[in-house]
Amino acid sequence: MTRAQRPVANVSVTDPVSYLMPCIADARAREILARRWRCRIRLTATPTPLHRLPNFSELLGREVWIKRDDLTGFAAGGNKSRKLELIIADAMNARATSLVTVGAQQSNHARTVAAAATAAGIDAHLILGGRAPHRPSGNLLLDDLFGAETHFVDGLDWTSMSQHARQLCARLRDQGNRTKRPYLVPAGGSTGSGVLAYAAAFLEIHHQLDLVDRTEATIVHASSTGGTQAGLELGAALLGVPANIVGVDVAQIHADLGGRVRDLVAATAELGFDPPAVTPTVFDEYLGPGYALASDRSQAAMTVLARHEGIVTDPVYTAKAVAALSDPRLTGPIVFLHTGGVPAMFADDAAATYPAVQRSKGRPLAAAQNNY
Repeated sequence: MTRAQRPVANVSVTDPVSYLMPCIADARAREILARRWRCRIRLTATPTPLHRLPNFSELLGREVWIKRDDLTGFAAGGNKSRKLELIIADAMNARATSLVTVGAQQSNHARTVAAAATAAGIDAHLILGGRAPHRPSGNLLLDDLFGAETHFVDGLDWTSMSQHARQLCARLRDQGNRTKRPYLVPAGGSTGSGVLAYAAAFLEIHHQLDLVDRTEATIVHASSTGGTQAGLELGAALLGVPANIVGVDVAQIHADLGGRVRDLVAATAELGFDPPAVTPTVFDEYLGPGYALASDRSQAAMTVLARHEGIVTDPVYTAKAVAALSDPRLTGPIVFLHTGGVPAMFADDAAATYPAVQRSKGRPLAAAQNNY
């Protein structure tokens, strides 16, 4: 099949989320989600495309589609932009004067929070793990461009960074004589509102899959803080359809990511839902050397996808999910949910971080494919 023949799920409605909302049997859940969806702060260019990957499918010997949430259209924010539409609405309702969040030095989430804050006309404070570089590049350059104030904390200890964030919120309130109202956004935007954003996104994906008769497909995505996966699980439960969802743990921020996903779904009770019991599927074999670190397998997967389909992932996050697409436990059609993350590729130290990509330059694909 040539690229010109690639089947595309042409969305027949401009807002598939609202289109499928009446299909939610639980009237209370339907009303809550519909209200939150209407009141979101619109940042994204959704719905995003869903299309087949013909060359990649032929290579793997299985049918692979891609959901292009890397194209949500706001600050290259990927899945983070969807979550922030609802989170920013919460912050505005709280009359926030700034957003405070945490992340690694090249955090995609932190960069998107910085952009969302400036779009909302408020300040952004980013607590980032590691020492300040000699000069900003990649996501750090964008953080500066969006006017965020960065605060560096030695190491990448999430408990310590969260503590620093809470302390900063307290200092900001004290400095402003209580006129400053910082709003703390947890890592990855994994809040109840962030979960609802991806429950809505599941409705969009389900509608697109229905158009191409692939509703049984398994959705595979990179998972770290659990919010995206929790939202997909909740969305499937609300529609009453099987939750064929696999989260690929790319960070091990949580010792039990499946348990974290269950907790996030359960926490939607605070928003008025009767949360369903979910049994998340997590693949934890693709982490490699650790969070924010590339593996040979992720670099190979990134290279193969790029050179077969012209689609860019990053080796420390989304490419680890691409590596999992060949996993023998997956059966039937597969949808790779591309959650974004490309700007980190342009960090000054990217070449040193991704040596396998440099080694494969100008060489046949065979080496990368063998690693994959």
